[in-house]
Amino acid sequence: AWYRRVIESAPDGMVVADVRKQIILANPHVEQMFGYPAGEIQNKDVVSLIAPVSMGVLNEMVQAALHVSESTRTEDAAVEIQGIRKDGTEFPLEI
Repeated sequence: AWYRRVIESAPDGMVVADVRKQIILANPHVEQMFGYPAGEIQNKDVVSLIAPVSMGVLNEMVQAALHVSESTRTEDAAVEIQGIRKDGTEFPLEI
């Protein structure tokens, strides 16, 4: 419950996905940014939010994150990719 409140009240859009890449939690900022009504984005594949042009960059980031231990992980600079809204329009997205 505490974790859910933190994510939902964050000032930036935040998505939590499981190992199957399904969204288990997205705050209202994400729903608004991507044009989804409240609750509709839950259980969608997180990849459905990323424009095809950005899939290579996303896959590289995921693979890199999987091969870095928690003890050596540092804060990386944000990367800009293209998100895709429910209506199909693309927009810059920072992850």
